[in-house]
Amino acid sequence: MEKCRVFFISNGNGIPVDITPSTSFHDVFSVINEQLMLTHSINEYVVLTPKVHEFDDSKIIDFVGDFKDMEFHVVEKSEHEIIQHFLDTTYPSVKFASFSYSAIAISLLSKLNYMHLLANAAANPDDLPIILSMIPYDSFENAHGTELLEAVLKWFSKDFFKRFTIPKCSHCGTDMSEDSPKAPTKSERLNGAYSVSRFLCNKCGAHNRFVRYHSVPTLLEKCVGESTEFVVAFAAIINSLGFPFRIVSLLSKDYFWLEAWCDDQNRYVHIDPYEGCIDLPFNKKFEQARWFVGVGPYECADITYKYVPDYHQVYNERSRTMNNEIFKSLIEFRGQMWGSMSQPDSVAVADRLKCDYEYHQKKIAK
Repeated sequence: MEKCRVFFISNGNGIPVDITPSTSFHDVFSVINEQLMLTHSINEYVVLTPKVHEFDDSKIIDFVGDFKDMEFHVVEKSEHEIIQHFLDTTYPSVKFASFSYSAIAISLLSKLNYMHLLANAAANPDDLPIILSMIPYDSFENAHGTELLEAVLKWFSKDFFKRFTIPKCSHCGTDMSEDSPKAPTKSERLNGAYSVSRFLCNKCGAHNRFVRYHSVPTLLEKCVGESTEFVVAFAAIINSLGFPFRIVSLLSKDYFWLEAWCDDQNRYVHIDPYEGCIDLPFNKKFEQARWFVGVGPYECADITYKYVPDYHQVYNERSRTMNNEIFKSLIEFRGQMWGSMSQPDSVAVADRLKCDYEYHQKKIAK
């Protein structure tokens, strides 16, 4: 193998790297650290190959073998030590290769951490004045609870925030196709950018860029995006109106939506701002999915029972795999960790989780 492409991933962000037989992990760190926004020194990170490995002079090609587009997860050493300690103490009798366990754990926690990052971006109190200045309160003054959510969603998805569509080439007007992503510039990162989607003209070879942001003020200024941008912006708006929220996703796909707590219904209500729909949790696109997770600033919960037609069948299928126990325990682990960050909020979160679960158990039993 003379040359191949691999991917390095950290906290939900990934970049392609072309390697040769002589490329080492140490060589690659200088390429990926800025693009993946790794803020610590090289000695404070490890890479999952899937075995835990330092960023040393070892040749990456020796770990790729016959795999195509292999993924390497980059994590902080301190984070990995916490995970490994948790796994070692929770599953001391499990007899299989520890590196497989670590790879599964890191992959799952990378997704959960990314969702938590999005939730915290949406709940940033410093952004509240900007958010409140954007909302047309006069249109909603007589609405409350679920009715208010419906009114805000209608305004947001129809009049305010727009879907990003792949542009035509600005030089020749030809259709463009998606190209490999790039890191944002320094000035773009200062405005909350985390990645840049690139598009290649199929005729003249020109490129176009779409900068992806997490920053709520920038999102509300640009008013355009994909499901991630829609979710962060809408979550920030309903949070400013007093609705507790959590971001929801499958573990296997990077598509996000929301749930908002409604006091008038005493439960979480499904909202998909990208599709402009509310309280329609069953989506045929995801009918084969087996894990749905909700993540808020102070919570992390398995909420699969809300998104599958037959939860008992799904649960039985999950119970036949070792991943079921790993995923279940790590989701609970993150929920306890984030819940402990704010005691008053953690009590309210526990009450909401209990009420929401009981509501759906009664619904399932009917």
